[in-house]
Amino acid sequence: MNLRAAILLPLLAACATGPTVQPTQEAAPKYEAERNVAGTLRAISVRVKRGDGAKVREELLEQARNRPGDVKLKLYVVWTGAPSEESWQEIHKLTKLNPEDPWLWTASGLIYLQWRGFLDQADTELQHALRAKPGFVPALVGRADVLRLRGKLPEAKAAYEAILADAAEWPEALVGLGLTLFELKDPGARAMLERALKADPDSQATVAAMAKLAGETEDPDAAIGLYQKMIGFNPKDREAHLALAKAYDKKGETARAAEEFELAMAIGPDAATAHALADAYKKLSKSEEEIRALEKVSQMEPSNSAAYLRIAEVRKAEKDNEGAEQALRAASERKPGDPAILLALARQIRERDDLIAAIDAFRQAKAAGAEEAPAELKEVEAKAFVSEKPVTGNVQKVYEQVFFQLRKQYDERRKTSSNLAGRLKVKVSISAEGKASQVDILEDTVHDEVLAALVYFGLKDAGYAKEKRSPTFEFVLSSGK
Repeated sequence: MNLRAAILLPLLAACATGPTVQPTQEAAPKYEAERNVAGTLRAISVRVKRGDGAKVREELLEQARNRPGDVKLKLYVVWTGAPSEESWQEIHKLTKLNPEDPWLWTASGLIYLQWRGFLDQADTELQHALRAKPGFVPALVGRADVLRLRGKLPEAKAAYEAILADAAEWPEALVGLGLTLFELKDPGARAMLERALKADPDSQATVAAMAKLAGETEDPDAAIGLYQKMIGFNPKDREAHLALAKAYDKKGETARAAEEFELAMAIGPDAATAHALADAYKKLSKSEEEIRALEKVSQMEPSNSAAYLRIAEVRKAEKDNEGAEQALRAASERKPGDPAILLALARQIRERDDLIAAIDAFRQAKAAGAEEAPAELKEVEAKAFVSEKPVTGNVQKVYEQVFFQLRKQYDERRKTSSNLAGRLKVKVSISAEGKASQVDILEDTVHDEVLAALVYFGLKDAGYAKEKRSPTFEFVLSSGK
């Protein structure tokens, strides 16, 4: 083993969270130096993903200060920040100063590979590495990765196999071949992935592929263990949390599934995960948690009315009529004019003592085409003694006829409520066409929803003289008059 590896590998082993990656005894004689550097880069990446980046960087910087001319040490320091733009820029500077070093070109190419959308640039950098050192295995593996990511799977398979024939058990090549066989749905994929994982226990791509295979073969226990391993690599791996949640859900462990969906939402919220979270809480009968998730859905899907309809359903089941009404109004705002939503809202409004609002709501539902609205509207209008033949005439005539109906119903209602009395003061805005455009109850000391509704709709539905005006009607009710 060369001096650099002898110094660096113990450094990486010093932290319990930083595994060392050393060649096997059989493989050591060939490409030993390349294997040591590759293993060190791999170990640095693992420590960084586990949150130990600052510590390993400081350890490497300390060594670099003692050996300012060591290019590999400089690469290791920069690699603690990969694949950031800053790290790529630093490596790019090093390649200009050391164009003969294939590792620098390869590192640059590997960063491009991690960015995924830069396969051409990655391939260019890797070709530079091969010109600097023909047959350089890390660069050959990188070019095979380019083929795989471009979807050229047969070519990638052949490239990985050629590398492994020369550089036995090269971890990255085993991983690449395993992933390629997985994408090709080759029966040998599982065995190759297991072999790859043995060579590189910290390969997230290998674990992810094995977990997906476990899911496809209906083995949720295996999938759960593998996704837990991925989260152990990187606690902020959102996709791993999501996959683990789905595996738990498939197994019927809904509470655990909800926990993982929550973690995924905390890392990066999206509507699909919010939906899944709401469904999990629905299964668990946790209404407040379900509502919270549904509110997140509505925030991320502004046109979604279904989330608020479900909130209304939950609130109604809890006897929270006010909350149910608010949710239905929010659903209607997201889907204006929907007859089913308007009818549900009208029914909900009728649950409270506001006959005026209920009749208005049923009228809106009827106008929108809700099939059941006309019959239900007729029923609530009857409670308010709304006439099928509205009053017509000048303001005085309208007033007299509405007051006649009001007094008649007042006398009836006093039979069961002898203290009923008070005043109703109502302002009506009349358009030039003789229609009431707005009706405002300015004062109501009677406090009887039926009588208030009788006056309100008697004046609202009336036909007035075609003259724009805003008269105020006052009705005084007392047992002596």
